[in-house]
Amino acid sequence: MIDLHLHTTYSDGSRTPEELVLVTKDFQAIAITDHDTTEGVVPALSIVKKQRLSLKVIPGIELSSVLGDSEVHILGYGIDPASPELLQKTKSLKQERIERIRQTVDKLTTIGFPLSYQELPITGLPGRSHVARLMVKKGYVKSVDEAFRMYLNPQKPGYVPRNKLSPKDAVSLIHQAKGVAVLAHPGLLTIELTDSLLQEIPVDGIEVFHSAHTPKDTLRFEEFAKTNDLLITGGSDCHGPKGKDRELLGLVDLPEKYLYELLEFMDVIA
Repeated sequence: MIDLHLHTTYSDGSRTPEELVLVTKDFQAIAITDHDTTEGVVPALSIVKKQRLSLKVIPGIELSSVLGDSEVHILGYGIDPASPELLQKTKSLKQERIERIRQTVDKLTTIGFPLSYQELPITGLPGRSHVARLMVKKGYVKSVDEAFRMYLNPQKPGYVPRNKLSPKDAVSLIHQAKGVAVLAHPGLLTIELTDSLLQEIPVDGIEVFHSAHTPKDTLRFEEFAKTNDLLITGGSDCHGPKGKDRELLGLVDLPEKYLYELLEFMDVIA
């Protein structure tokens, strides 16, 4: 099993890096791709070494960027977690996230859902999923999905626009950190936006395999990647059993040949 899109408690996942490693110890490879932080990478690598596991852990990140009214996520693989440029930017993104979630809580309270920032189940970087979980706990909504669909997605009453990092700048940051830049879950974007992004930003690959992609999505992006000489990656985007409405771990298994191509490319640019 190969899963290159996983979140931990250092962003909005519900498993610690150590827990994630232990639950995937029989996998061939995983990547820690927390939102806007690399803090979960070292603990994951440490437990692999301590337990003498054969599991391959790829240092990663999922940078949040904005183009117009759309959120665009860029995955970084094989990055240097100690990159000065990346550390400086993620520190800034952390402060922006905190302020954004505080504003989200205030907006929801104003429209009749009393919440406080201190109540949020945050262990790492704050995110909308933390707000969604609290809304479920308080009985305001029945599920995390409902919280997003009704209140937290763009154009909904609790939504607060995120930072202004552009997709091109996100790719640049990953490249500066000696990483491989990959457009995350393009099937969640419009066809027009995806086509525009793949023409305009210098990504090294596409996340072809994803838990939210349809078979048609997967086939289309795989063909596009091969035609345009782009790397192919994939992962479940698992946030843990408490992170979303269902457990996604194990739903996506990247074909081994694409892992080897990614690792070979990482060696070339290192």
